[in-house]
Amino acid sequence: MAGTALIGTGATIAFGTSSYSVEVTNFSHSGETRPAIDTTHLGTTNARTFRPGDLYDGGQVEVDIHYDPDDHPPISGAEETITITFDVPSGLTNGATAQFTGFIIETGIENPLEDKVTGSYTIKVADEITRADAS
Repeated sequence: MAGTALIGTGATIAFGTSSYSVEVTNFSHSGETRPAIDTTHLGTTNARTFRPGDLYDGGQVEVDIHYDPDDHPPISGAEETITITFDVPSGLTNGATAQFTGFIIETGIENPLEDKVTGSYTIKVADEITRADAS
């Protein structure tokens, strides 16, 4: 699907254990990071040397929502399977997915005068992210 712009409308986030579900307006992933291990030693010349670490950090997912005080994000500390499904590209049946074990580490609320109440929560990715292509 190279060269095809994906539209965010239609994407979903599903919690496998708590079944937490609200109206999501935006989500963003901080990205995955792999440590760079410094292998420089006293005999190294010209530039420091590095090798990649074996383990990566899955990062965090920030989610913006229409806040419902009767349906607060589950911040119990329990890990659960979280699945992000992207919008279905034209001509296909299923959107691409990213699935991982995670847990909510932070929540927030904004309650402005004469505007909608919104909320946010941050999910910590607790293990490897498994991806499936749109089909």
